[in-house]
Amino acid sequence: MRLAFDGRILAHPYSGIGVYLLNLLQRFKERDAGKIFLYTDRPLLPEYQRQTADYTVELFGQKHRKHWGRWLVARQLRKNGVDLYHCLWNKGVPLGASCPVVVTIHDVFPLLFPEDHGGETFGLKSWRRRWKYQWNLFLDMSRANRIITISECTKKDIVGQFPVFGEKIDVILDGVDFQECRQVASQDVEDWKKHFGLDQPYLISILGRIAERRKNCDRFIKSFQQFRKSYPETALLIIGCGTTAPIEKERSVRVLENIPRKALLSLVTGAEFMVHPTLYEGFGLPVLEAMACGTPVIAGEGSSVTELFDGAALLVDPKDTALMAASMKRLMSDESLRNQCRVLGKKRAEEFTWERTAEQTLELYRRLLKD
Repeated sequence: MRLAFDGRILAHPYSGIGVYLLNLLQRFKERDAGKIFLYTDRPLLPEYQRQTADYTVELFGQKHRKHWGRWLVARQLRKNGVDLYHCLWNKGVPLGASCPVVVTIHDVFPLLFPEDHGGETFGLKSWRRRWKYQWNLFLDMSRANRIITISECTKKDIVGQFPVFGEKIDVILDGVDFQECRQVASQDVEDWKKHFGLDQPYLISILGRIAERRKNCDRFIKSFQQFRKSYPETALLIIGCGTTAPIEKERSVRVLENIPRKALLSLVTGAEFMVHPTLYEGFGLPVLEAMACGTPVIAGEGSSVTELFDGAALLVDPKDTALMAASMKRLMSDESLRNQCRVLGKKRAEEFTWERTAEQTLELYRRLLKD
């Protein structure tokens, strides 16, 4: 097979979509799935250039990014004689593709939290942005031969907005790289803690764009402040970009942005536990990776988190700051509960492998090419 992938995400810092793509590519390579092309409109980041050295990276359309996915990709597919194209990002399904096209939709949060996709919750500007996103999503799904979602929750959200596409959707869950997580040694943890000046117990949270309302950061900081009255020596480490007023005022909170992957997993492993307070997730990859690292997790219930991690993480109402604070105090004070969460978390994480994700995705490719 000659496979091409939308690789634009690898021109940007760490993200769940980037982890998804790199793990798929690695498993496809191990299975000798065929010739692999990566399409991008920007140079890949140096760390990703090393990881994609075995693939053919096609950089084109830098001056025409607005039309890159819709128009320029189709021409490149014909030029490379591609058998199947897999799109991973918005506005990426081409018009007039010469081969079958698969699109992975990781979440539809702009439909559920429009203020995170351009400003105010109400008003003409917000409505226009939401309508534009909804229209572009409709076009992508209309042109794709099959749609992959990474959880039943995301499929439900899509079908709720676009019932006509229900029969086109395949749910293929994300995975976790256990080997990568197990390679984190205790010395790695200590070295990275020293590197970042972490000389006290800390909690960790991986939030991405911190200011987005769905990240629920302001409520989380209130809960942490209540928690810290009982544990004043404990810090909070947030991995993400941006900030909010409560974070800036709280001296015991640190924000780290764009840290190396090895550092990220080491800091997760060294934390007392992870708190994932978000209101909505398409999957919840940080939760899964924390479990694979043996780190207990408190997470906001609802969306895909309840679907995938109920019984392995402590789930709380993310809007109830008092309950979240109480859960944090309970987990911090109860070592046996933390150990139980570690065991249950690792057991749950073992159910999610990138090998299974890759096999199910390849099987979908084969079905499309056979048809």
